Amino acid sequence: MDGQGVALVRPALVQRELTSANLVLPFELGLRDYAYYLVYAPGSLERPLTKAFRDWIMAEASVAG
Repeated sequence: MDGQGVALVRPALVQRELTSANLVLPFELGLRDYAYYLVYAPGSLERPLTKAFRDWIMAEASVAG
């Protein structure tokens, strides 16, 4: 915001800011497909909190899909 950079996000996530002109679209180009990736270091699932988060987010994603 305020000329500090750019972001590649779904318009729905920033619709309020676009409507109020706090953000602007620099050009009319959009993405058609969206994907999310969960990335973690090898061996990190040995940590209980990391594994619990991974299990939770994967369960949430399967419910949403």
